Amino acid sequence: MLPSFPEPFMPQLPALRLVLAATVLATTGALANTLPPAGTTLYWSETAPQTRPFVPGASFIMSGAGLGGAAPVVQSLVSGTANIRGPNGLEAPDGQLWWPDQQLGQLSTSEPNGSGLSGFGVGNPYDLDIEAGTLYWSALNSNSLYKVTDPYGAAPVSELLLSGLSNPSAVDAAGGFLYWSEVAGTDRLRRSNLDGSNAVTLLTGIQSYDFEVTSQYIYLSTTFGEVVRSNLDGSGRISLASNIGFLNGIDVEGDAIYLSSLFGQLYAMDLNGQNLSTLYTAPVGSQLRGIVALAALPVPEPASGVLLLAGLGLGAARLRRRAVGAGPRRHRRHAYAGRHRPPAGPLKLR
Repeated sequence: MLPSFPEPFMPQLPALRLVLAATVLATTGALANTLPPAGTTLYWSETAPQTRPFVPGASFIMSGAGLGGAAPVVQSLVSGTANIRGPNGLEAPDGQLWWPDQQLGQLSTSEPNGSGLSGFGVGNPYDLDIEAGTLYWSALNSNSLYKVTDPYGAAPVSELLLSGLSNPSAVDAAGGFLYWSEVAGTDRLRRSNLDGSNAVTLLTGIQSYDFEVTSQYIYLSTTFGEVVRSNLDGSGRISLASNIGFLNGIDVEGDAIYLSSLFGQLYAMDLNGQNLSTLYTAPVGSQLRGIVALAALPVPEPASGVLLLAGLGLGAARLRRRAVGAGPRRHRRHAYAGRHRPPAGPLKLR
């Protein structure tokens, strides 16, 4: 893990900029390529190569539309060392982007266009997820899991859920359960109730820094370049694909699996692991971490019925196949019933 270098926080909302150095590719030789559907935008966290020893390279939250097509558009949404320095996983509950920043020691959030940057300090977070308005995050260094019951509030407070774990990394909350992976020695996937009780081990012998829980399966990316699928209880484990390289992130949307590689590639494949496509290749030496896909849907304007296109000119809807148990889980953009709207303006550390 790279060292943290404290720095005064002086937010500057970066303008969208086209990343000309990036190369977007489509895999050759496949019978059919798996590409994001029209209107779907991929978001990922990216860190540029180091320019000085022990000093992390510049970090970004990136977006890509039309990846794998003839005219892809790749943009940097959040940049600048005061705003982002060590992003890891990436999630989009209600269409709002969230990511843990290990170097800044905080959980950060923004609109899908990079505006409204905000967040709060928590220490050394590795991953996060939000379910039913509650945020769950992992603290790799302290071997603990925490929850924040009002992440959109004025003063979010972290509550300890579980301690004494073994390098907890990725977290995912779905269907009344909290799932997390443990790496560096134990290499397993575990699950508990949302209050941390009744913890059980579902899978062993698997080193995963990200996974996705859907209505039927658990999909895991591994450091050995394998994509694994199991039933929700850990049974029926199968390998969908292998030899892809060190995989950091995974997202399952619609009929596709999206992957991010430590060595700078974004991939897509069918749910059965077929038709692997390379969607994006970052500049040499860059590292990719979290990945998430958002589909664009029109949002009706209540007063006149006119379609309001929000965010990047489109309403962003989370079409995640994660419903478990009581009906489908729905993510609606700006649906913050009973909660504060995400705070706008500069990010404030608490």
